[in-house]
Amino acid sequence: MYSLIHRTEALTITIVLFIVMIAMVLVGRWASIKWGKEEKGEPKGRTELIARVLFGLSGFILAFTFGMSGTRLEKVRNVVEQEANDIGTAILRSDLYADSVREGFRADFKNYLEAVIDFYAKSY
Repeated sequence: MYSLIHRTEALTITIVLFIVMIAMVLVGRWASIKWGKEEKGEPKGRTELIARVLFGLSGFILAFTFGMSGTRLEKVRNVVEQEANDIGTAILRSDLYADSVREGFRADFKNYLEAVIDFYAKSY
C-alpha cells in the first residue's frame, strides 16, 4: 500500500541522496575533462557556474520535498489523533444506552477496533 519512500527512514533517504549528488558531481567532472574542450572566446569556469546553479536548485527542491513530507506527516498524525478521540467519545457515549443495546454496541465496536488495529499493523 505504501511506497518505498514511505517505508524508508528520512536519514537513509538523505544519505542516499547525498551520495548520489556527490557521484553526479564526479561524473560531471569526468565528462567535463573528457568532452569539455575550450572553444575560442568562451570564458573559463562556465561549468562551475552551471554546477553552482544546479546545486542551488537541487537544494531548493530538496528543501521543498522535506517540507511537504513534514506537512503530510503532521496531517496523518492529526487524523490518527482525531480517530482516537472519536473512538474514546463513542465508548463513553455507549454508557447512555440500555444494557441490552449497550452490550451489542460494544461487541460490534470491539470488532471494529480489532479491524482498525489490524489495518494499522499491516500498514506500518
